[in-house]
Amino acid sequence: MRTLDLVGTRKWFFLFSGTLVVASLVLLAIPPTLRPGIEFTAGTTTLVRFERDVSQAALRTAYADLGHPKARIQSTGDREYLIRTSELRVPDNALIEVNPTPTPDDGPTAERGTGLLGADGAAGEVALRVFN
Repeated sequence: MRTLDLVGTRKWFFLFSGTLVVASLVLLAIPPTLRPGIEFTAGTTTLVRFERDVSQAALRTAYADLGHPKARIQSTGDREYLIRTSELRVPDNALIEVNPTPTPDDGPTAERGTGLLGADGAAGEVALRVFN
């Protein structure tokens, strides 16, 4: 039976492995280089489903009108699209901070009830507390 001397040939294995690493790094540096995906560039991904047929061109025009001319729109099924945009920004005056100061007399003005929690008739118990 023949044996393979791995320890004696380790220098050749290190040389071969190092050559592959250097070659890989050189190939990564040559254009087109790797571009980070939306997970690393602070973008927004949205999955949209329509009741009627909508073309990609119509969606692209709508997103361009909203200020996202470089939105990537992919059809993922029948009337369903995956839309990737750059980071969505909220205008500075769009949010108002509210700090209510409750008084001891303020109590709930509505009892518990059943409310609509989601689409397709999904309902459940909801504790409602409404303050005047």
